[in-house]
Amino acid sequence: ILGEEAEEENKRLYVAIGAGILGFIILSNPIGLVFGALVPGKNVKIEEGTEMF
Repeated sequence: ILGEEAEEENKRLYVAIGAGILGFIILSNPIGLVFGALVPGKNVKIEEGTEMF
């Protein structure tokens, strides 16, 4: 259902979320969540007319 690019983007999102949660647990404060937000990603370009679910 999802294209390969969408699946790759979802994996990156899960890594960023996991890094934030792990940082929160290890550091026991919100600074870990900030570090999770700094995990690099990339912009997604959605073409006009793309069906969204």
